Amino acid sequence: MKNLCLTVLLIVMAFVPHARAESVSADDIAVVDVVVLLRDSKASKSIESQIQDYRKDFKEEIASQEKELRNLETDLVENKDKLEPEQFTKKRKTFEKKLRELQTNTQKKRFSLDKSASKAVGTLQAEITKIVGQMAKDNDYKLVITRDQVVVVTSDIDITNDVMTALDEKLPKIKVEVE
Repeated sequence: MKNLCLTVLLIVMAFVPHARAESVSADDIAVVDVVVLLRDSKASKSIESQIQDYRKDFKEEIASQEKELRNLETDLVENKDKLEPEQFTKKRKTFEKKLRELQTNTQKKRFSLDKSASKAVGTLQAEITKIVGQMAKDNDYKLVITRDQVVVVTSDIDITNDVMTALDEKLPKIKVEVE
């Protein structure tokens, strides 16, 4: 059995082409801090600002609806003894239906906002990738890695500022479209 395994291994090694190692110099490598780009670019700040505005409007709308529901609940409790049992049950069911609708509507709006934010960030990430790819091509980089994959990096191979400049110029804003 050992001889069979050894024979198979030797046959496989004979037919596998040998990889040729290329030498890579510091000029062939670049590092980009995607976290900084996603946090500090004009487009990311635009996304953040729009999301905050949507959240503010959303909170105000929900607060208004909650106030209306609290008023309905107060009215229901205060008039419980004055209403016929059927009337009270009908009003209570109406209140409960409105409460469920508010909860459902709130969940849908949060989901929609999160989805819209993710889509906008995805657009930003795609543009970062395009810009980095073009810089790699233009500068003959053989390897571009993200900053979070590197423990120590010298500033001469960090292209984050160059990418930021190109990104801010090419895509200063991204429209967040909430459905």
